[in-house]
Amino acid sequence: MSMLSRPPSRLPLWQTWWVIVPALLLCFPLGLVGVWLRPGLTTNLRWVLTGATAAFLVLVLALPDEPSPTGRDEAPAASAPEVDAVVDQKPTGTPTAAVPVAVPDLVGQDREEARAALEGVGLVLGEIATEPSRRAADSVLRQSTAAGTEAAPGSSVDVVLAAPLPEVPDVLGLREGKAVKRLERAGFVVDVSTRVTRTGADGVVLEQRPGAATGKRPGATIRIVVSDVQIAPLAQSPPADRNCTPGYSPCLAPASDYDCAGGSGDGPEYVYGTVRVTGSDPYDLDRDGNGIGCD
Repeated sequence: MSMLSRPPSRLPLWQTWWVIVPALLLCFPLGLVGVWLRPGLTTNLRWVLTGATAAFLVLVLALPDEPSPTGRDEAPAASAPEVDAVVDQKPTGTPTAAVPVAVPDLVGQDREEARAALEGVGLVLGEIATEPSRRAADSVLRQSTAAGTEAAPGSSVDVVLAAPLPEVPDVLGLREGKAVKRLERAGFVVDVSTRVTRTGADGVVLEQRPGAATGKRPGATIRIVVSDVQIAPLAQSPPADRNCTPGYSPCLAPASDYDCAGGSGDGPEYVYGTVRVTGSDPYDLDRDGNGIGCD
């Protein structure tokens, strides 16, 4: 039997196409070994197979990755809550809108009660003014922001507090000019009227309305009555007794001054009881002008 009729010898498994083709695609160097060592292939065919496989692999590697339809490339499901928490979290330091508060009613409260009421709702006591009033001293008369008005926390509320009313000074017995100055200095308006008298000192205050120590608002009117002495001439004057001071009955011996006993005068002589003023009143004993001294 000739060599041509002899069946071809069986190739090893690694030189079969069943191994070479997958090896070229999955492990290019191993596949090249099978191509170049497989018998029966021309050199040109070997180069064609090698170039075509290399070009195919380069094309596959150059293609961009497509999103995975199964979502395997996405972040794990466990991380989703953390992302949501970060999104919902407010940036640190971002100012929040202040909630307005209602201004409390302060009228009638004293200074410390008003301060506590304001601080209790987040407000502060502002400027404090005073005004004379008959209400309790240091109590709130008015507030700059009406009760119930909404205000931002930290806002201030000004108040006006009651101050004691000034008292009317005592001007009875003073000369008109001195009495008017004292009343005006105390902040009052003075209304002066006169009363005709037959005795007593001329131009002294006989009456004041309202009386001394009465509390009145500054600017209130104080009325005073001033004496206007008009002595009627005597038709026949008895001869003056040189041992008596003219104008008094009973007789008052001449002296530098007389004062009513028990009064605030410092004498040096005193009248005990009353004395009738019949003429001028050099010792100023009849201050109310009724003709009776030291009554």
